[in-house]
Amino acid sequence: MARPTDEDRIRAALWFAEHGFGVFPVWSTRDDGSCRCPAGAACKPAGKHPITANGFQDATREPERIRTFLSAASHPNYGLVCPDGVFVWDVDGDGPARLLELEARYGALPPTLRTDTANGQHVFLRWPDAHPRPLKQMFGYITRWGSGAAAGYVIGPRSVHRSGKVYTPAAGATADIAVLPETWARAAVEPDHSTIVITGPRPAEEVQVGGRHDWLRDRARFYAGTIRDPQVLRAAVMAENERLSVPKTPEEVDRAIGDALTKFPADPVEQDPETGEEHPVYGEAVGLLPLRSDDDLFPAAVPRVAFSGLLGECVDAVLPGTDASDVGILTSLIAFCGVLMPATGYFQGNQTSSPFIAIVGTTGDGRKGTAMNRAKDALSLVIQANKVNEVLLDGVNSGEGLIKAISDRREPVTGLLFEEEYANLLASQGREGSTLDSKMRVAFDGRQLSNRKVKDSDSVNGYWLAGLISVTPDELRSKVPKNFMKSGSGNRWLWVPVRRRPVVSKNTPPALPEGLAFRLLDAYRENGRRPPELETDDKVSDLLAEYDEFLRAGAVGTAFDMTRRYAAIAYRIALVHAAAERSETVTKEHAYRALALTEYARAGLEWVFGKSVGDEDTTLLARHLEAEGTLSNAIISKYLIRIPSRRQAATDELQRLGIARVRQVGTKGRKRTELVWVDRPKANFRDFSTLFGGYREQAPAPPSVDKRAEGAQKARESRAEGAQKSAEVDVVDTMTGEVERQSETIWSSECSDIPGHADHHRNTPNGWVCVDCNKALCWRCGAGPFLSQDFHDRHVEKEHPPRAPRRR
Repeated sequence: MARPTDEDRIRAALWFAEHGFGVFPVWSTRDDGSCRCPAGAACKPAGKHPITANGFQDATREPERIRTFLSAASHPNYGLVCPDGVFVWDVDGDGPARLLELEARYGALPPTLRTDTANGQHVFLRWPDAHPRPLKQMFGYITRWGSGAAAGYVIGPRSVHRSGKVYTPAAGATADIAVLPETWARAAVEPDHSTIVITGPRPAEEVQVGGRHDWLRDRARFYAGTIRDPQVLRAAVMAENERLSVPKTPEEVDRAIGDALTKFPADPVEQDPETGEEHPVYGEAVGLLPLRSDDDLFPAAVPRVAFSGLLGECVDAVLPGTDASDVGILTSLIAFCGVLMPATGYFQGNQTSSPFIAIVGTTGDGRKGTAMNRAKDALSLVIQANKVNEVLLDGVNSGEGLIKAISDRREPVTGLLFEEEYANLLASQGREGSTLDSKMRVAFDGRQLSNRKVKDSDSVNGYWLAGLISVTPDELRSKVPKNFMKSGSGNRWLWVPVRRRPVVSKNTPPALPEGLAFRLLDAYRENGRRPPELETDDKVSDLLAEYDEFLRAGAVGTAFDMTRRYAAIAYRIALVHAAAERSETVTKEHAYRALALTEYARAGLEWVFGKSVGDEDTTLLARHLEAEGTLSNAIISKYLIRIPSRRQAATDELQRLGIARVRQVGTKGRKRTELVWVDRPKANFRDFSTLFGGYREQAPAPPSVDKRAEGAQKARESRAEGAQKSAEVDVVDTMTGEVERQSETIWSSECSDIPGHADHHRNTPNGWVCVDCNKALCWRCGAGPFLSQDFHDRHVEKEHPPRAPRRR
């Protein structure tokens, strides 16, 4: 077919624009199939990806703009974005055949707009107003809408595929877009109950009159595997015929046997070397599966945006002293700060800065405990160890113990479930009668925790309970209670995979620079007394709602159940970032850091849980189905799961999780039902920045509550103007009368008012300190910060005892 001209594409694109479609330019291909984009032959989506920076979000309906960009010398293709209420199915591969099967079930589709593609068709339809719009793909087809989680585009007619084939209107297609019939719409939004029913050979008494021929034919083929004598085979099938409620005539039995002996060879046999007897050899319909390596399932590095802001700077500060995972330290800091610097906010209900975080790593290689304790020690050096230890919960191995551990705490009621051996708690949760699992679910939701007894009752409201645990993948998979994934117990946790970093650590204490320490201490002092209720930027709510829709529409397998609360978890993490930075609002920047973590965790769910999908039967069936691609009823019942109820439950679960679908294959006789693996792409981080105009990673400015940022800027300006250029400075120690000299001015902590605070500057081994700006520091050596004057005085008494007067 001749390549269409630019004018051909322009006319087609203008027609779609007139009918409400958005149009935008797409790269075209050269004659050899390579893309005209800068990547050239290396481009995988050649001829299909947008030219403009914002992709399909740059779509327009303005005729002049469309004519301009489609008149470019590169002869671009173009993409189409559907108007409201219209969607497109990408029907390719075995899609056309499957569409015929669906039409046989739900009725023929009405004539509508269709485009022939290189491998199938684009089918344009309108969604009926009487039904809620589905969030997921429909009937296994890629579905493109103009907005929402499934927003996307298709290539428009008169564009050219890399193969040279032209996208053209399909034969018999109309210019109108038909409404999807009611039967199809109901099937798309209602649960699929067309589950596979697996049984053995049907008993003769259950065979209906109309099914006798097929039943006798199948019995003849079965016997033909071992009976090769025609007369003996006929006798065997005649005996089966007599068992029917209404037997067939001998002539009809002969027709059912047909040429079974010529079409179906004998079952293979092998000879016993000891006895010489021959035994049938049954082919292995499903073989043994090789040991699976999970190395390739470990997620890629966390996007750097996760390490923006104050907590990310703290990670960078303490990282050189250890080989523990950076994401392990970051998530540990988030869990601790959530209860040390508590705050609340609103997203899908009232939320607290108390995420449940589970660090998952293999023994010896994960450095799980190292990451948890390095975060704990860093905060202990800033806030004091006893204050940090106060939030840790002890003796929590039951629901009653959990309530008791937090019910007697003084306000604000905060607690951190800190457990380096979470396998022990998993065992406790799995015990009959244990209420720990249910109480943890209540605690995550922030509802009232109560332990009612005849003589003694404990109850607690208005609390912050975060979780920080560690576990190995093997322990997790072997000890999780039944229905752990479906019940909501598992999806309240963010499961974070960790590995040690391949570095030689310096083994230094996790001390934080003074600037970071001050900011954390401020947040601890203020939030610990009066936990603030933070505002939430409207863009954050929109972003997380879009994220929630995205997850619900595309999650399959383990992620189907385990990501249900990711939007709420992301908000809680963002809330911790905002509270630690003393921000009055949870901003989009805070949300991006949180999304980077949840997307990393989502990509690692298979590494954490393996291929497990909830129970042994379902997992076994899923593994074999993935290896084979397709399994028939007979194969599943004969080789994998023999008990009908368990077999049915496993097939139901695979369909619920979106891992498999049921397919009926037509034969000369009865239709054969098969279970088919649905291949899905591996989870990748979605760049949500395009939704709200982009986000450039940057650390937010320190809070200006105490005007330190403003003072630091003034100090820098003063130095730039030469205020501190003196070669030597005489400083009088007001306590000792001694004069110290320094050849150059180096500030350990900058002063907000250099001229006004001159009498309060101290020259410490770490540089100059302004005592007036930094009242929490020791004015002699710069140590601290200290929580109270009492702690400061103890330090001075111990480290700086009075000196004997100098002799002249």
